[in-house]
Amino acid sequence: MCPPETVQQHFEAGHKLRKQGNDLAAIAHFRAALALQPEHLPSLNNLANALQATGDTHAALALLQQAVEIAPGKAVLHCNLGSLWQLLQQPQASRAAFEQAIALQPELALAHHNLAKLALAEGWMGIAEQAFQRALLLQPGNAELHLDYGDACLRFGAPQRAVEHYRLATRLAPSARAYNCLGIALQALGKLDLARTSYLRALKLDPESTSTPINLAQLHERQGDLDAARALYETLLARHPDDTRSHLQLAA
Repeated sequence: MCPPETVQQHFEAGHKLRKQGNDLAAIAHFRAALALQPEHLPSLNNLANALQATGDTHAALALLQQAVEIAPGKAVLHCNLGSLWQLLQQPQASRAAFEQAIALQPELALAHHNLAKLALAEGWMGIAEQAFQRALLLQPGNAELHLDYGDACLRFGAPQRAVEHYRLATRLAPSARAYNCLGIALQALGKLDLARTSYLRALKLDPESTSTPINLAQLHERQGDLDAARALYETLLARHPDDTRSHLQLAA
């Protein structure tokens, strides 16, 4: 096979390497594409994503800012820029970028979702609720979105609403996170047997989890089954000797 020579060939090679998890090799191809065509937006955007994945956030930021200057009307670039600003702990700049993305493309669910997560992290509850609702209208079948909104509902003090969205997530894309979160919400409602079933399903999907066994152990403690709780902590410590939470619980 001939080595890549054109901008498109380098871009496609980099994109393929990124999918394979080889960000360093992908970076070389994206840079080669940009050497041939400095304003090639797909290469700028993907190079920024690859650099972010390797921890070079400031270089990624500079590239995305360059991309936005070239194509200020492209909403996804503003959305990606907002994510980088959030990583750099610049919430106001992040919010402005997400809101610009939404202004340019109101149907871009990712921008609403990212704004919602930022707002929740910053305690802007009204903005978070509004952004989550808009994202859910745009992508009702997005399991991750339902999980994140379930987390928000717990923060809002609405565990029943959280249960509804966690259950939807388990139907859309069953995962250990979904069942673990559902267990937490059910436990908050006092539905301990249902919570236990949910935790067990989470453990079946991810036997190496550290958070689910602790949640299940705490449920056993609440039910008065201290032996079962202790057994879970000891099993967890046997697999993860440095797990501080288990040490603390066993010492209590």
